[in-house]
Amino acid sequence: MKFKTLFIILAIMVASLLTSCVNRDEAKTRKEQEKAFTSVFGFRPSPEVSEIYYRSESSWFFHMSGWEDLMKFTYIEHIFEKIVHSGGFTIEATASSQVNDAPDWWKDSPPGSEIYRTDNDGIIKLIWTDKSEEYIYYQECSVD
Repeated sequence: MKFKTLFIILAIMVASLLTSCVNRDEAKTRKEQEKAFTSVFGFRPSPEVSEIYYRSESSWFFHMSGWEDLMKFTYIEHIFEKIVHSGGFTIEATASSQVNDAPDWWKDSPPGSEIYRTDNDGIIKLIWTDKSEEYIYYQECSVD
């Protein structure tokens, strides 16, 4: 009986692994980076946005799924204001931006920083600036 139970547990674990998938995509070229920016924010980045970094990661398991998009780009004040105002973001004192297994270019928000947040239908979006390094950080995620 113990062998049968152990076998069933092992079969479930193997089935879980076989039916799960993790996909990670990073925009490498400027064309891919601009496409990602446009897809996320609904408008093309101006030429002032000289640097864009983007990574999208999604995971599917038989019992749950989720995704996370990370973006870092050149801080341009009017671009930041446009994103915040058109996206319905509000300052969230308790928002966090912790990312596990983050890309090298990613930086979690420092404690006490102003993080703007919106949460619609389970999709959480966070955006903040690092004016000392002149970058905007954006994080979007959802878990079902």
